[in-house]
Amino acid sequence: RFFRVSYDFEAFRAAASRNGLGPEQVPQLRDPRTAGLEPAREALDFSPAAGRRATGAVVEQDVSMLIRKSTARWKRIAAAAVLFGLVAGGAGVAYALLGARPAAAFPPDRAPAVRLDASTWSDGSCLPPLAPAQAGGFSAAPFRVVLGNARKQTVSSEPVPSANRACVVIASQDESAEIAFEAQPIEWAPGDKMEVVAKVAFSQDFKGAVALVVRLLREDGGKFMPGPVLMTKNFNDQVGIRDENLPPALRGLPNNEGWWIARGTTDPAPTEPRLVHVEIAGKFTGEIRVGGLAARRK
Repeated sequence: RFFRVSYDFEAFRAAASRNGLGPEQVPQLRDPRTAGLEPAREALDFSPAAGRRATGAVVEQDVSMLIRKSTARWKRIAAAAVLFGLVAGGAGVAYALLGARPAAAFPPDRAPAVRLDASTWSDGSCLPPLAPAQAGGFSAAPFRVVLGNARKQTVSSEPVPSANRACVVIASQDESAEIAFEAQPIEWAPGDKMEVVAKVAFSQDFKGAVALVVRLLREDGGKFMPGPVLMTKNFNDQVGIRDENLPPALRGLPNNEGWWIARGTTDPAPTEPRLVHVEIAGKFTGEIRVGGLAARRK
């Protein structure tokens, strides 16, 4: 028959007695199964040799071993944390280099401003006919193409056989990055109205939105930045608009095969001269072909 007793029950009884506790206060002391227990040392004849007594050295040895184990464990944790930091830092650098969306502009800077003057071109437009070139890199100056993500967007030129001219081809695989085909800044005299016309072809896999936008330019640190929007026109089929009523720079382009037109006239200019920004802009995947962009006084 076995009983569960506290280790060194005699010491437990002595400790209770020192604190003024007897069998009346401590149920274990009046339990008949423990009342007659002899001290553990006497029952076991516990008498270790003097040279092998448990001393502080044993405790110190155990503590030293515990410290060594704990230190080794924390070294492993610290090494893992450093490795994780290096991996995370490398991933951040890789994202910055590979995941970022670098913008690009062709050419990098805007062309000088031009006045909205009916005598600038024979068709009344203050903007020249589109004449893109690929020699030495794409250029359609004074027009400018801005790509929001040069990794997934490209610009080039190709001929339009039926029109005996070239168009600007902008391809995009990133619907979240904006593109812009913009004209040089236009100086707008007080009281003038401006008609803007653009013609664009959309590929069959086109997905997104592109519009003809007219906005004021604001000066920021010596540079002109896009300001408030004055007018936005969506592209539609060329229905009810005869080709001879368009600026010559846009005549002769197809009226089908995905070619659409955007056309609108602004309100009169404010009472002081302003610079105006005209662009074909949007976010999409697929391709657009810009056949021409004209602006003339009305």
